[in-house]
Amino acid sequence: MYVDKRLSGVLAVQTLSRLNRIYPGKENPFVLDFVNDPEEILESFKPYYRAAYLEEVTDPNIVHELQVKLDQSGVYLPSEIEAFAEAFFNPKRKQAGLHAHLKPAADRFKELAEEEAEQFRKDLGTFLRMYDFLSQIVPYNDPDLEKHYVFGKNLMPRIVARDEGVALQIDADVRLTHYRLQRLAEQSLDLESGEATPLQPVSEAGTGKGYTDEQRKLAEIVERMNDLFSGDLSEADMVGYVTTIKGKLLENETLAAQAATNNEEQFALGDFKTILTDIILDGQEGHNRIADQILKDERTFAAMQGMLARLVYTAFREARTGTTK
Repeated sequence: MYVDKRLSGVLAVQTLSRLNRIYPGKENPFVLDFVNDPEEILESFKPYYRAAYLEEVTDPNIVHELQVKLDQSGVYLPSEIEAFAEAFFNPKRKQAGLHAHLKPAADRFKELAEEEAEQFRKDLGTFLRMYDFLSQIVPYNDPDLEKHYVFGKNLMPRIVARDEGVALQIDADVRLTHYRLQRLAEQSLDLESGEATPLQPVSEAGTGKGYTDEQRKLAEIVERMNDLFSGDLSEADMVGYVTTIKGKLLENETLAAQAATNNEEQFALGDFKTILTDIILDGQEGHNRIADQILKDERTFAAMQGMLARLVYTAFREARTGTTK
């Protein structure tokens, strides 16, 4: 099996356990993993090896608590829940009629502050998942819960995250010309040793905190740039380097003036490359390994230039208008 994405927890167990399926002529299966840490995969399997058990019981009242929290958000009205349920459970229902009952809630959602909107989406998503799972085990016999579930299920696609669709894109800046396969290690994971870890029940829901926009952008840069650079470079190396270079670029008055009078594409084609090269050379002593790869590999330089031009241009424009994203 070839693995080229991150696996952990039950997802790792479900994916890798497919190797146990019997088929004529199948002998000595193995996993070629490009991403995951062997110890983390081993820890994912331990709770399910021999026997899996919960340390505590999941509280079925969590769905009621989430329902109350959602009701208090003010995004929808009880009358809208009732009207939607009546239309939804009508055998002769029409899709247009359902939309009319969802539109007021979707409009109120758009008026929420960004943090409140994101919290509502997370709470609603958790409520839908928990009710979908627990209702198969617990006989709630609560028509009001079912009405909230079908309403939320249909509302969810209409309240997309506000930053969706603007993920960092560097496809236009990077072209694959070659690749290298390197055998780093061969692992045999021993499930017989150690103790199984009990599974944790769901105790609280809908209270998590997401990344800030800046953290999300840096995380995307680290993930994509790790595919470009080789050698022993940590995530801290990459975040520190990109942040430092971006800070130096933002101090440049020439770039500030060009960002104010051009679009992003024009900005990247102006003096940006020359100034970026000078800054990399000035800081080469402190970040020698990264700088060396950038300056010697045109493909890596182009990717770095494209990403930093977008970050710096956006920061200049936001500073000029006095807004942040």
